[in-house]
Amino acid sequence: MNLTDNQARLRDALPGTDQDGTTPAALAEATGLGYSTITRLLRELAELDTAVKDDTTGLWHTTAPAPAPDTDLPDRDQPPRPDENSTPQDNLADEPAQPDLAAEAPDPGTAPDTTTPPDGQTPVRMRKGALRDLVLAALRDADGQPLGPTELSRRLGGRSQGAIANACDALVANGHAVLTSERPRRFAATRTT
Repeated sequence: MNLTDNQARLRDALPGTDQDGTTPAALAEATGLGYSTITRLLRELAELDTAVKDDTTGLWHTTAPAPAPDTDLPDRDQPPRPDENSTPQDNLADEPAQPDLAAEAPDPGTAPDTTTPPDGQTPVRMRKGALRDLVLAALRDADGQPLGPTELSRRLGGRSQGAIANACDALVANGHAVLTSERPRRFAATRTT
């Protein structure tokens, strides 16, 4: 059976039939995938007879028992043991080069992009309120010029216009921004922010 990377990742995170099930929210936290993505993937895995939802508890698990722990595999938290006949210099050759963090340090005045990790890894969910903070910073940088969700999305690296509009509505409700135009929707930071 061919599973997508996300399906396989979710299947690996699901408990076996011999264990207590888990919720989509717990799976989202464990895998770093969004809740809506998790629920879609769970339905897909259920159609493939790989995952099942317990009707009485609403908890999910795989259709197979959990695999027995493999004692032959090294502990991931422990560094590999050097070869008995190797020198310290031999062991350094296998280690990846450490990046020069000073050369890649972001401008301290800008917020880090927490949704686009390096090396093509799976994006990390932003903490609650992080997008709202980015939107507020962009509105402040506009020096009173009203901006809409489309322009804010461009300034914030293509983030979701709908999520940005929701963040703007929250900023208006909290008094940090004002709605300057209904159609098209435009927002500006308040003078007190």
